[in-house]
Amino acid sequence: MSVTFLITLLISITSSKHLPSFVEVCHRSDPTLGECVFKNIDRLRPRLLKGIPELSIPSFEPLIFTKAALKMGKDFSAEFSDIKIYGAENFVLETLDCDVDNLRFGIIAQFPELITTAKYRVKGKIMILQLNSEGYLEGNYTNIRAQFKTKSEFHMKNGKKHLKVHNATTSVEIGHSNIYFDRIFGDNEALNTQVNKLFNDNDGALISELKTLMNALLKELDLGIVDGLYDKYSFDDLFPNP
Repeated sequence: MSVTFLITLLISITSSKHLPSFVEVCHRSDPTLGECVFKNIDRLRPRLLKGIPELSIPSFEPLIFTKAALKMGKDFSAEFSDIKIYGAENFVLETLDCDVDNLRFGIIAQFPELITTAKYRVKGKIMILQLNSEGYLEGNYTNIRAQFKTKSEFHMKNGKKHLKVHNATTSVEIGHSNIYFDRIFGDNEALNTQVNKLFNDNDGALISELKTLMNALLKELDLGIVDGLYDKYSFDDLFPNP
C-alpha cells in the first residue's frame, strides 16, 4: 500500500554521504543511478525487519499504529487500536523513477500479502445490521500493486537547501481481501461467521472504508518519516554530486 513511500524513502537515503557505512552513496549525476538504488534497497531489506534507527525507520515486522477511526455517514462509527501490519518487508520493486532535477520521484511496487490485526469497537447501523460490538479484527490482503508519486520543493534551513514533500499521490490495486471481525455478534459464533461472510462476499462500504483507512495510516506514517529525513539532511547531503 502506501508502504511504497517508505521505499521511496530508501531511494533518498541511499544517496546521502552522511549516513551509516552500510549505505552505498549513489550520486545524482550517475547515469546508472537506478541500478545503484536497486542494489541499496536489497542491501537494506534485511534491516527493515528490526528497523533502522540511524535513519529513523521503524520496524517493518510489524508496522505499528496506536489508533485510528472512521465514520460512515451519521449512523456508523468504528475505532481501532493496537494496529499492526505484517508482510510489508516482502515488497517487490517493479519500476523506479528518480527525476532529481525536477524533484519528482515515482515507484511501483508489489506486495504478495499484507496481514493486519487490531482491536476494534463499532457502533451503529450498517447494511441491515445494528451493531454495538468490540473485539479483534484480522485482515488479509493479497496481490497488491501500489503506485506512489511525490513532488517536492525547496526551503532554506540554516543556509542550506532542504526538501519538503509538496504533493503525494497513491494508487493501489488489491487482488483479494478478507477481513474478519471477532465477536461482531458476541458469543454467537454461527452469526459471527455469517455476518463476516456477508461483509466479504459483498465487498461493500465497510470493507472499502477499511482499505482506505489502512492506506491513509500508511501514508501518514510514510510522510512523517520522509519529512523528518528531509528536515535532518540537506538536498546536497541526500543527493550529492561526485
